[in-house]
Amino acid sequence: MSEEHAKLEEMVTLYKQGLLVNPKDARKRYQLAAAYEKLGKLELAIREYEQARKLKSDHFGARDGLGRIYFQGEQLAEAVAVLKEAVAIKPEDAGAQNLLGLAALKVGDAGTAAAAFLAVTRIEKDEAEPAHPDAPAQGGEACVATERWEDAVECFERALALRPNDPALLRPLGRAYNRLAKWEQAKRTLKALVDQQKSEVEGWKLLGEACMHLGDDEESIEAYRRALDLDPDYLDGYIAIGGVYEHNGQEQEAHNSYKIALRFLPDDGSIYFKLGRCLRAMNKPDEALERFQKASTILREDPEVFFALGQVQLELGKAEDAERSLEEAARLRPEHRPSTSRGASRSRGSTSRSRGTRTLRGRPSRCCARTTSTRKCSSCAERA
Repeated sequence: MSEEHAKLEEMVTLYKQGLLVNPKDARKRYQLAAAYEKLGKLELAIREYEQARKLKSDHFGARDGLGRIYFQGEQLAEAVAVLKEAVAIKPEDAGAQNLLGLAALKVGDAGTAAAAFLAVTRIEKDEAEPAHPDAPAQGGEACVATERWEDAVECFERALALRPNDPALLRPLGRAYNRLAKWEQAKRTLKALVDQQKSEVEGWKLLGEACMHLGDDEESIEAYRRALDLDPDYLDGYIAIGGVYEHNGQEQEAHNSYKIALRFLPDDGSIYFKLGRCLRAMNKPDEALERFQKASTILREDPEVFFALGQVQLELGKAEDAERSLEEAARLRPEHRPSTSRGASRSRGSTSRSRGTRTLRGRPSRCCARTTSTRKCSSCAERA
């Protein structure tokens, strides 16, 4: 028996004698539990920690010790429960917060893990060599899983300060910037990623999205094309490129890109709608009508589809059909109703969608041109 072991056994005896005098002494219960833990007598340690926990509702050490033993023994649900109590008592304890985060991750509780690792990140934010250097990255991942984008950025920025230019951090940070519409930061971060890893498919996709929102159309198209080269099954890339072209009035190029997407997604009503929009802008109302009619059979609850269908029917002199389509648009979205009365008196050649008079208002927005009236880009969809 080592000298340290003998000393611990002696302390156990003393603590037990003290508890005979006052069995409700939470401090001695905790000290006895800590001695048992050091001796490796974990069942006895758990028993005494639990006693101390019951005797004193704000005893941090008892809960921290229990959490530590439960975690080591893979009793993870129990570890999470007592560690939550521990950090409620002492939220500034980075060790308890980190252990809670690890236990929560193992039981699939991303929300608790995110909060715990974020706390560690903030507690140790000014330390050059933090005791828990992996906590910021783990916190960022947990925050992404729970869509806490601001917190994810805080964690990943700290993680990058500790591990500069790590591609495993640049990708999720860029994604978080995109979700927050921080396009400049996203572009800078994602360019750093793809400069390091030319085959980073997700990085190119996210970069294309950021550049699109910034109006950097050539860079956006190039990024989406790089993503398509690496992942030919990335069909949204064709839709995205089409959206950039369409926003800039390059309807033929947009039409070509949408047609490629349609080849692989023949039942996607949104693509028929986009094709109709392009054809109408290209002064091909007969072909536009065919596309809008197809879209209306798939997107039966989309007022924009019926409104566009009604408008092109008016252009073609199909007044009765137009009235039915515009009434359906008004039913689905009442604000379209005034348009029906104005539209009924239009002649085929007077529409504001003719090439010579088409205004910016007639164009799709930079973002949602690239998806549909019913589908948004990934960032806008998550913010909606």
